[in-house]
Amino acid sequence: MSDLEIELNALPAPPNKSSPYVPPPMPADALPGVSTAPSPSLRDGKSNIPSAVSNFLNSIVGAGIIGIPFAIRHCGLLTGVLLLTWVGYLTDCSVRMIVTLGRDLGVNDYERLAEKIYGKRGYTLICAFMIFLAFGAMVAYCIVVGDVVPELLGVTSSPAARPVSILLCSLFVMLPLSLLKDMSSLAFTSTASCAADMVLVVIVLICAPVGSSVAAAGGFWKVLGSSIIRPKTVFSGLGAMSFAFVCHHSSFIVANSLKDPSKERWATVTHWSVSMAYTMCLFLGIFGYLGFLEETRGNVLVNFEGGDDMSSLTAGRVMLILTMFFTYPMESFVARHALICVMYGKEAACEDNPRRRQAVTVGLYVSALVLSLFLPDLGIVLELTGAVSGSFLSYILPSSMYMCVHERELMGLLKQLRLDKGILFFCCRKVVDNSKLNEDEGQPTQRERDGSVDAADAPIEIGGCQDLVGNGSFFSRTKNTIKALRPFWLPLSMFSFGTVAFVVGTITTLIGAFAPT
Repeated sequence: MSDLEIELNALPAPPNKSSPYVPPPMPADALPGVSTAPSPSLRDGKSNIPSAVSNFLNSIVGAGIIGIPFAIRHCGLLTGVLLLTWVGYLTDCSVRMIVTLGRDLGVNDYERLAEKIYGKRGYTLICAFMIFLAFGAMVAYCIVVGDVVPELLGVTSSPAARPVSILLCSLFVMLPLSLLKDMSSLAFTSTASCAADMVLVVIVLICAPVGSSVAAAGGFWKVLGSSIIRPKTVFSGLGAMSFAFVCHHSSFIVANSLKDPSKERWATVTHWSVSMAYTMCLFLGIFGYLGFLEETRGNVLVNFEGGDDMSSLTAGRVMLILTMFFTYPMESFVARHALICVMYGKEAACEDNPRRRQAVTVGLYVSALVLSLFLPDLGIVLELTGAVSGSFLSYILPSSMYMCVHERELMGLLKQLRLDKGILFFCCRKVVDNSKLNEDEGQPTQRERDGSVDAADAPIEIGGCQDLVGNGSFFSRTKNTIKALRPFWLPLSMFSFGTVAFVVGTITTLIGAFAPT
């Protein structure tokens, strides 16, 4: 376990001490252009840990979970399982990272955290990616409705069944719910949605024809040998996994609802929530893929035919549709809120303006409806949305904010390690340079050195290149370099992983979408 992970689980540092993870409060004049009014870091809510786990689990699992078998097909069975594990681990770390940063910088939502560190441009940028993520989810939910409702009604042979199902269900159920003022009216659906997803996983485990499918392919070991990794589509599959796990825009909501929101209690919530989501995705992904192998669709329920256990499948489809009905409005609320903030300013999002709210909601609805009618493949939507917004919100932004806050330590360490002319220094320098805004837009928050350094700062405070790297062999110097960078292992690896997933995942998904079949 790295020093950073230990700090993530630790209680707040003593008042006059500093640590690699817990920066002291910033002075009021440190952020020109950003409001310096007192703001509570985390509110003391009323939810106990089980309730918070249920709410956070519901924000993780959704339509994305039924695309995990498709993601494993694109990654390869072995690589898919490893990537799913890595994505789950990074999700657990990054949600704790941003909530802890928010606590220490005195903000209690993701957008304002980005604003406090990167200024107004940071606020606008995160809102833009939140719009893309929520809008992509809206399109995905409409596609799921078009896939599942005709199966329930037994009208799959009609070419008009899919568009009519999407139009009627969205117009008479999803749009009216989306026109509500806030999400409080849908709070009761959280536990029901989690239960529906769990039942759906069990149904797939029972009904997937794993035995016959694997036997027809020559046995499990032959299947495994032929699907270790799929280099051409592995990053597309990673995008679908990132979509399934992205939950950072709701992490502060759950953290603020937690009674006595200490670091330890929030860590317990994230560990349990992410672990349960990972377990559900793992079993559904493996059994769903092995049941249909190369025929696995973006919505795994589409693969099941009439000869299967129809009563169980019908129940699963009904639960999935109900989940889509009640989850779609929540994504619509997020997209509407972020879009109003970008177009009219964040103060406008708090104003009670029914006409504007209805106009933006209907505009988002019509756009999502049109795209869902012309995009029949759920997999492409999940992969592209996850590669773009999932990678940015889950990996790139949390790690870059951490490195920006700790700019002095990281840059000083890289210089002492003689890496100031290498690609690692260039990338880290760009992360910080991108936050250098003009005086009107605010300056990035940085940790102030106060002269009192605790033991956790020791690896960063060692002076001199000889002490950090030494003059031994190449392998010895490399080992010492890696050891010295230990406090930044997690953010550096998270940022690198997210950047590759963002760029390569977007390119490969678009190539696959437009490639001739």
